[in-house]
Amino acid sequence: MEGITLPGVPAELAAIITTIIGFLAGWLTEALTAIAKKAGRTSGVTTVTVSAVLSLLVSLGFAIVAAVNGGEVNIGQAIIIAVIAFVRSNGAYLLRKQANASANREAPAAVPVPVPASPSPVTPPPGIEAGKPLPSEYVTAESGPTLTVK
Repeated sequence: MEGITLPGVPAELAAIITTIIGFLAGWLTEALTAIAKKAGRTSGVTTVTVSAVLSLLVSLGFAIVAAVNGGEVNIGQAIIIAVIAFVRSNGAYLLRKQANASANREAPAAVPVPVPASPSPVTPPPGIEAGKPLPSEYVTAESGPTLTVK
């Protein structure tokens, strides 16, 4: 199959070169489409059309670079590169969109957890009334601000 050939690269590797250049063109098309979408405020079919045109331009750009460097260019192979670039860039967009949709999906309603009853009140030792300060015989002051309870 005659196709885009680069100087020093055997023609038998044309299919591999086409695929590699197609994925590189897809990556570049994805970035350029995102920029065009943000700058032009496009959405839906308009963005897909912009992506298709950009993938064609990027693949033709690769073909022109190959031709300028002394390689041979087959327009059919440039179109195959454009199709690979278009499918790759739009597939990556749809994958991100689906991942974001599943990440942003509302969580299921929380199941109420029963709160245990409060523990029984603590009974103070004999001779001490709850809510009143401790008698001085239970509290001693040692060196410093620490208190010791007998």
